[in-house]
Amino acid sequence: MPLPFSATALDVKTRFVQEAVELGPQNPMARANLCLALSLAGRPQEAIPHAQQAVTLTNAQNPLLLDMLGRLYAQAGRVPEAVEPTRQAALMTSAAIEA
Repeated sequence: MPLPFSATALDVKTRFVQEAVELGPQNPMARANLCLALSLAGRPQEAIPHAQQAVTLTNAQNPLLLDMLGRLYAQAGRVPEAVEPTRQAALMTSAAIEA
């Protein structure tokens, strides 16, 4: 499926969010945005350390970030590593729904 934007636009977005991470390295959402841009650019391996840091910054309490990490592992072909963060995200989401 073609992306709804050009590769050039994606490169520009990636540069902007990289700058945001440099300005706020402790901001998990800046890192999440960079992960998304790198993933869309087909660079999941580069995104994984940022996703790991975002998960760490939130004390592994954000199911969306855990799910993102799992998806990046899977996209990078690291399926066994994808299982645990994906499982944690599903458990958190299930617990939130039941509460």
